Amino acid sequence: IAKLLATRGSHKPQRWEFGTGNPDEEEDEEREAREKIEKEIEDARLAEEARIAAEAAAEVAKLEEEARILEEARLAEEARLAAIEAGRLEHERLAAEAEAARLAEEERLAEEARLAEEARLAAEAALAEESRLAEEARLAAEAAAEAAAEPTPAPDLGSERTQASAAAMSMPVEGKILRAWDGKTSQGIDIAAAAGTAVQAAAEGTVAVITHDAKTGALIVILRHADGLLTVYAGLDSATVEKGAAVKRGQTIGTVKDGSPAQLHFEVRKGQVSVDPLTYLQ
Repeated sequence: IAKLLATRGSHKPQRWEFGTGNPDEEEDEEREAREKIEKEIEDARLAEEARIAAEAAAEVAKLEEEARILEEARLAEEARLAAIEAGRLEHERLAAEAEAARLAEEERLAEEARLAEEARLAAEAALAEESRLAEEARLAAEAAAEAAAEPTPAPDLGSERTQASAAAMSMPVEGKILRAWDGKTSQGIDIAAAAGTAVQAAAEGTVAVITHDAKTGALIVILRHADGLLTVYAGLDSATVEKGAAVKRGQTIGTVKDGSPAQLHFEVRKGQVSVDPLTYLQ
């Protein structure tokens, strides 16, 4: 463009004199030169506009590509953060389940320990009661020999109670009551029974504890019943049920151990408090 303008600017119109040339031809040539220059200028302008448009389009395409890359990076970051959050929630869920399982296990162990302690105390009480009853029996025998009189027979619960089907519980063994419940020195009743006699569940329930008396070696079985009741069977030689088993009323759970005399110690407990078994047997 600058070159064309310089060429145009250097052109100087000539003065025509008569007989020296044709003014019309000179004017046509000048017009053609001007039109050519203007066309070249227009072509140069259009080429410049096309270049600028191409550069602008390339810049727009570049910006769009950068925006696409940034959007993909943003979505990838969001996906990564979502995965991290999902992992955190899963970790919290597993931790909560583990904590619940731990608490449940602690509760189960505590319950087993409590029942075992109750069984141990019941066994110790039964052993002490057996020793006391044996001593009383010895003294009574000596007194009877001196007086040469027959001892008063112990009451037979079978003749004093209604039918078992009408009572809340049935007798675990049939026999005389050697020792009654008083809630203080005696937490249950002692029932005379021959060694090997089948011991039956007084009511429907579940076997909660099976343990041994450390002093006598006798078995102790504890059944759990509805309404928070427990029945304790001490002085067994063997058990025919397993811990956790469901038992029916009258089902054999073991046999009486040999002793002097052979007997079954039977308790009914409401929670940790012993109650008179006869209120359930009659």
